[in-house]
Amino acid sequence: MLSDYVDKQIKEAGSLEELIQDYEISLKEVKAYEAENSDLGVLTRYQQQSIEPYKTKLRLEDAIDTWEQKSREYGRVWFQWSAGLILFFVGIALFRLSKSWIALSLHIAGLTEMIWWSSPTRMMIGALAEHERLLNAKLLLTLVTFALLMAAWYMSERSMGSSSQSE
Repeated sequence: MLSDYVDKQIKEAGSLEELIQDYEISLKEVKAYEAENSDLGVLTRYQQQSIEPYKTKLRLEDAIDTWEQKSREYGRVWFQWSAGLILFFVGIALFRLSKSWIALSLHIAGLTEMIWWSSPTRMMIGALAEHERLLNAKLLLTLVTFALLMAAWYMSERSMGSSSQSE
């Protein structure tokens, strides 16, 4: 069945360019169909979902939209996580300047930002390669966030131990 073939093409697409090439082919098929059936008039989107050249075109449009959405989210994840990392390091600098309350606030805000943006998103239909890339990035960022949290804890324990020994 053609719809199964199109779904398989969408799931196996390795890049946005592949989807766009398939979409351009489907546009040509739609134009050819409209030329052959010029007596149809203007079809609504609902009507197009049941007629084959339009059905393929609509599925590919949805897959391209999903891919672009995941790509934008990928960029947002890296930007927001980096903002959290900056807050975290500013907190470390302020802690060294004995501004412990604001430093703690920035640590909490930075770690919260990093954890929030590295948490998994819900699965979207289509654009599996882009979704996998997004989840891999989030896993990497989660591990780095955890390592930073453990390093901060270790440094905190070490500084607490050295301050209690000096008293």
